[in-house]
Amino acid sequence: MILGQKKPAPGTKRTAKPAVHRDWPPGLLPLKLLANPGDRGLGDIVERQLGMVGTAFKTAYAALLKQPCVCSNRQKWLNTRYPL
Repeated sequence: MILGQKKPAPGTKRTAKPAVHRDWPPGLLPLKLLANPGDRGLGDIVERQLGMVGTAFKTAYAALLKQPCVCSNRQKWLNTRYPL
C-alpha cells in the first residue's frame, strides 16, 4: 500500500485509475517547486530531473530484459495522480 493511501471500504473494488490528489503529500511538496511551464504534474518533473540517468536506465533495462520499460506509463500515472 502506498504511503498516505486509504484502504478501500469492505466490499468495494479497487480501480486501476488513480485518484487525483490536488493536495500533494508534504514530502513531495519540494518537487512542486521544480515545475516548469508546460509540466502537467509530478511525472513530468521526475522525468526531467532524472535526465541522462533515466535515459541510461531505459537503455539498460531494454537490453537486459529484452522488453521496453514502462516509464512512460508511470509518468502518466504520476501526472494524473499529482497534477499541477
